[in-house]
Amino acid sequence: MVGAGEVGYHLAARLSAEQHDVTVIERDADLAVRMQAVLDVLVVEGNGASLTCLERAGIRGAELLLAVTNFDEVNLIACLIASQFGVGFKVARVSNPEYYEKRDVLEEARFGADLLINPEQECAREILKLFKRRAATDVAEFADGKVLLLALPVAAGAPAAGRTLGEIGRSLKGRHFLTVAIDRGETSLIPDGTTRIQHGDTIYLVSEAAHLDEAFELLGLAAQRMERAMLLGGGRVGTHLARMLEKEGIQPTVIEQDRDRCLVLAEQLNTGLVLHGDATDLDLLSQEGIAETDGLAAVTSEDETNLLASLLAKHLGAPKVISLLKRAEYIPLVTRIGIDAAVSPRLSTANRILQHIRGGKILSMAIMERNRAEAMEFEVQPQSRVAGRRIADLGLPRGAILGSIQRGNEIIIPHGDTQVETGDRVMVFALPHAIDETTGFFR
Repeated sequence: MVGAGEVGYHLAARLSAEQHDVTVIERDADLAVRMQAVLDVLVVEGNGASLTCLERAGIRGAELLLAVTNFDEVNLIACLIASQFGVGFKVARVSNPEYYEKRDVLEEARFGADLLINPEQECAREILKLFKRRAATDVAEFADGKVLLLALPVAAGAPAAGRTLGEIGRSLKGRHFLTVAIDRGETSLIPDGTTRIQHGDTIYLVSEAAHLDEAFELLGLAAQRMERAMLLGGGRVGTHLARMLEKEGIQPTVIEQDRDRCLVLAEQLNTGLVLHGDATDLDLLSQEGIAETDGLAAVTSEDETNLLASLLAKHLGAPKVISLLKRAEYIPLVTRIGIDAAVSPRLSTANRILQHIRGGKILSMAIMERNRAEAMEFEVQPQSRVAGRRIADLGLPRGAILGSIQRGNEIIIPHGDTQVETGDRVMVFALPHAIDETTGFFR
């Protein structure tokens, strides 16, 4: 691995915990020392674009190269060198949009890379998913979008509040969603039928997309379509997000402090409105009708600005506020201070890379920002420990639950007697302490 920043650290920690032999190249001496002291990995201090350094780190025997520094050129050169040594799979973190817009000239293979990851684009996708499901603080899609995993608050006076999951299930016609976890205060738990829902809980719900409105109603939430969004910041994340919103038929208004950047962005958008101003200017936000927008994303380059702007937006009545935070340790705190959700470009990047490199037949995966749980989608193989067995007999570790099954075109929200079959696409939710053991069931 090249780069020991936040993306590199997160990836190294996960891969090391799964018993992979990990070597990290980092040119910053302080970062190198810190990673060596905390993780069970080999750290080589040096330049990841140097042939000598890569050879010293053992590139000749490597099966995988992850080049995730903040410098696109270093990452691409590292992949190019690795391809000459026959490394099986090579990933480069690349932010410059030119590498994606001119694929006929700058395709991955020309750099020896198998996969290019754009952190800002991944982050914009995460925000878009949260915008489209306005009540959710986390969203992940599985089974080609037919199944959703959402973190949803239990509103005051919700029909589900004060009732057990067993009571709720017996009152419903059909089985279209499943509660796989609950965040209650500082703890996360995997519930059973006797667990009682409380106002203030955050419910992790697996639902068929077509039946989501029923789940929202139970939790006292409104399933409203987004029509207008305000973006504070017109940098790379803001630009990607504004374009995505336009494609979804959502009207974006972008407030950007740099006048030249405003002019560039205005030329790139079709229906979006670009305003020159300060993201923390109360008068400007109020004049532009922040309370009438359906959602706001603070996506400037500074965490502190995004947090302050998000708090101001909530104060002015914005119904849904998402904050972009580079420092992942801030993310679990945002809902406690009144912000609806937060995303991290570094974690979004790491999640996408893990999806491609984890052991087993992982089709997709997502890490819940708030409690660091993972949702993983597997294809059940004939040799898998779960093939041909009832869910009640699987013996999944405490802290893990099977949330959905796609069998052909059928979506199954399972119960204990449901049998898992070879070829099924299953989504499994696991709290952090159970992730490694759970993954082993599907190898």
